[in-house]
Amino acid sequence: MSRLAAAAKVLLLGALAFGLAAAVGATSLPDSYVLALIVSVALCPALLGFTGGRWLKLGQVGTLFGINFLPVLMALDQQFHLGVPTNFGWLIASIAFAWGGWRLGRRATN
Repeated sequence: MSRLAAAAKVLLLGALAFGLAAAVGATSLPDSYVLALIVSVALCPALLGFTGGRWLKLGQVGTLFGINFLPVLMALDQQFHLGVPTNFGWLIASIAFAWGGWRLGRRATN
């Protein structure tokens, strides 16, 4: 894959992550701290990781850069003050779920 195509895919994944964060922020999910953490730390990064691995066929580094290391959690945290600064453990957990989603996406294409 050319560098330009890879860069375009990373930007597309970043735009998807931003859109997903905006969509989650527009719902009532952030009203519950527990649901907000589940969605922003586990569900959204795993979904974006799967998208990067399956449909965009990005490598794991490109996928994690495209997801932008938790735009979903950052957007929810900034709007609803889930914890400032964001706990490092949640960052690691989100990266792990994003990577897990990427692995599932890669397996689905093989």
